[in-house]
Amino acid sequence: MSEDSSWRERLGLLLDYLDATDFSKIARRYFALNFFDGVLTMMGFTLGYYMVGGRDPHAVFGAGIAASVAMGLSGLVGALMTEMAERERDLHELEKSLFKDLGNSVIAKSQRMAAVLIAIIDAAAPALGALMLAIPLAYPLVDMLGYDYAIAASVAIGLAALFALGSYLGSGSRRGMLKYGVAMLLAGVSLAIITALMGVVL
Repeated sequence: MSEDSSWRERLGLLLDYLDATDFSKIARRYFALNFFDGVLTMMGFTLGYYMVGGRDPHAVFGAGIAASVAMGLSGLVGALMTEMAERERDLHELEKSLFKDLGNSVIAKSQRMAAVLIAIIDAAAPALGALMLAIPLAYPLVDMLGYDYAIAASVAIGLAALFALGSYLGSGSRRGMLKYGVAMLLAGVSLAIITALMGVVL
């Protein structure tokens, strides 16, 4: 057996075990929750800044990029530590049941891989959500779009993203894509308005 063929077999086995760790279900949940947080955080900040009279495109764009990076790094570290701890605990329980050390097994490697991949997804989701809304805010900096239009475009992208996220989550539900999409949209709008109003009041 060639080295390349052996590597492919090991990778295939690892992916099979990865699938057995409920990776796809957990990753989907992490992505949905954190993408929602990223969109909502950026939308709430943008609206709040605009409602208190903020008109500096450099400030709002810079804050958007900073929020994207901060949420990404926070998600990466937090999710990695949490997933590693939980999966090591599960592996230890399995070792006690089997009376066997699984430290270098494919099962252990797949659990570590799942933890790393989930942490990456957890980091990327909120950063992507915030960055999507921050991009239109860069246009006033190069005189490609008026500031008011950029704010409107950012909010519109956020609303569309929330509806798309809800539709995706509802694709396998009895309630259907449209209902979930509308529910997610309304929830996001309500929370964004509350967040923005808190910024005005405080």
